[in-house]
Amino acid sequence: MQQSCCESAYAELLHKDWNTADRGFFTYAAKDAEATIRSWQRMKRRAVSWKTPAPFGMLTETLQTQASLALRQIEINGLQLDLQLAKSTEERFQLELRQTVETLQGDRVYFHDDQGQLRTLSAGRTSLGADDPFVAVSANRSAFRAVD
Repeated sequence: MQQSCCESAYAELLHKDWNTADRGFFTYAAKDAEATIRSWQRMKRRAVSWKTPAPFGMLTETLQTQASLALRQIEINGLQLDLQLAKSTEERFQLELRQTVETLQGDRVYFHDDQGQLRTLSAGRTSLGADDPFVAVSANRSAFRAVD
C-alpha cells in the first residue's frame, strides 16, 4: 500500500534531495506545528487558571487527566476545523514568512508610512538599490525593440 505524503517519516528524507519529497509532507508539518502550539497555548491558559502548583509545572495529574479526557472526546466526536480561521492563519503565516525571507535577503530600506508605522522594503524595489546587472552591462541599450 502506498503511503500518503503525510505518512512519510522524516527519517525517510534524511540524506535525500528534499526537492523530490512530496510538497504535502512539508505543508502537513507546518500545519501540524501550528495546531500543536495553539492547543498548547489554550491548555496552558486553562492550567494557569486552575492555579496549578508551581513546583509541578504544567504536567500535573489534573492537567494530564483533563488532556486525556479531551483527547478521548475528540476521538469519539471528531474535531471541527474552522476553515475560515485556518485560511486567514495560513495567509498571515505566509505573509510573515515572505517578510522574513525578504528581510534576510540583502539590503533593506526603512521608512515611516502615513500612520507613523515603521515599514521596510527590499532596497532592490527602490531607486536606492543596486542597478540590475543586465541593465548595467547593456548600458540601457538593446539590439531588439519591444515591438519586434
